[in-house]
Amino acid sequence: METLVSLEDLYAEGCVKLKCIRGLEQATKLQRLDVGGCSELDELPSMETLVSLECLWAEGCVKLKCIRGLEQCRQLRTLSVTGCSELEEVEGVEHCTWLEKLADYDGCHKLQCPVWE
Repeated sequence: METLVSLEDLYAEGCVKLKCIRGLEQATKLQRLDVGGCSELDELPSMETLVSLECLWAEGCVKLKCIRGLEQCRQLRTLSVTGCSELEEVEGVEHCTWLEKLADYDGCHKLQCPVWE
């Protein structure tokens, strides 16, 4: 997986059969991750090594239950989780001091105590 070390952008939007992403922890230079519309995606790897992550789009990931490891994503500026109806937790978002835009979290009915309110 060494080839992922230099990856800056990963756009998998609309990959409706995608269930998980493996090896993402190697993409330490990743800045933008778009998995929006990946309706079968039920997990994302922990984001703790993605220290350069600026934007995470996961709208419409209806099976996604948790986003983990955001406490190390101090560069995160945009987080979009609209329509993630099974999402229960966004772990570490309170440490994302640069977060400018939480695009929307409508439809996240199971999300417990969002710290950004």
